[in-house]
Amino acid sequence: MNNTEVIPSMDAVRPHSEASQGKLVIYTLGNFAAKKGKQDLSAKSRLSAKLWELFKYLLVNQDKPVSVEHIIDSLWPDKEYEDHAAALHTLTHRMRKLFYEEFPAGEEPFVLDVSQGYYSLRLSQNCWVDILQFREYSKEALELSSEDPLAAAGLYREAISLYKGELLPEYTAKKWLLHAKRYYRTLFMQNVLNCINILHDSGKYTDVIALCEDVFQVEYFLEEEELHLAYMETLVKSSRTNDALRHYEFVTTTLYNEFGVKPSEAMRDLYRFIKPDFNAPRLSINAIHDKLKERETVNGAFICDLDFFRFLYRLEMRRRDRAEDGLVLGLFNLAWADYKHYNEDKLLEAMDTLESTLLGSLRKGDVITRWGDSRFLVLLMGVKEADPAMILGRLKSAFDRCLQVDGLNLEVSRKDSLPGK
Repeated sequence: MNNTEVIPSMDAVRPHSEASQGKLVIYTLGNFAAKKGKQDLSAKSRLSAKLWELFKYLLVNQDKPVSVEHIIDSLWPDKEYEDHAAALHTLTHRMRKLFYEEFPAGEEPFVLDVSQGYYSLRLSQNCWVDILQFREYSKEALELSSEDPLAAAGLYREAISLYKGELLPEYTAKKWLLHAKRYYRTLFMQNVLNCINILHDSGKYTDVIALCEDVFQVEYFLEEEELHLAYMETLVKSSRTNDALRHYEFVTTTLYNEFGVKPSEAMRDLYRFIKPDFNAPRLSINAIHDKLKERETVNGAFICDLDFFRFLYRLEMRRRDRAEDGLVLGLFNLAWADYKHYNEDKLLEAMDTLESTLLGSLRKGDVITRWGDSRFLVLLMGVKEADPAMILGRLKSAFDRCLQVDGLNLEVSRKDSLPGK
């Protein structure tokens, strides 16, 4: 296969119309739907929550006999039923009626076996379920990976495209579903990483980037460090170092802000590798001095990455106990009045304008850093008590004069650490 081979996109896989003609088609990953042709059976009986939960439970546990008591304890542990068997019999009768009346006799999509107090659901050839197809593609891809890696990558991509999100997301805390949710999420990530390795070894860097970005549309999988490392490394190999740095900043900032987790050593190693000047040849002490020294022609504030900004802020907070001047932390946030106004190109333009405004309007001793896609942090040094509101207000006015984008507003807030307070 050549380098122009097309790897299926995330939206590529749906049951073929011919193959699914007359079948019950069930989606469980990312959202639940049960359809026959254009008819949505899952919308036909929305008020019967117990019926649908029982059906989903039996579907996830298909071909596995489950006792009446176990079903009741798993699904409705807080409900009191005088006769468990009668309660389930009523629900399963309604379930058969709901589905069977849509199919000719003998062509039902499933058989519900009841024997000696145990229930089990067996699917027929007239039923297509996304999780079954997902498992089949995953198994075939793994078996084919050593013999024909690129064909395996295509199958992995087919499997990945079926995963639109967690299993039955409408049930967020059902104990009976937790193991299955973890299983399919883990299998999805294994498929992604296996596919990335094949594509990377084949030099298909564009496909690796596209795959990662498709996956991020489903979820960022922040705990899957290997995924983010592969994405950033491939961006660098594709001469997109700035995109790699932006992704590093997003991931590490999100992990720290939401979970209090610092970047791992592997993430920091990659950052040091791709950060400008870290790959420079060995330099003399004078050359290093020249690189470290700020150019005398540079006026205005100092811009740095978030890690160094955090270090400076902590250092200044320690110094404040013996300082006679104040320290102000400012947040400049570009926010859309309505999500419908969102425009990535205009946001990038606005962020560049905001950066130029801050660099040009602040003093040499002040420090700024980007924080995410739409925010800047500002560290104002040596501030007097009456100054913060005036300084930040002046910066906002300067930005507002420079750029007017419909629906985009600059929000400014601050935290003061002034002498005597």
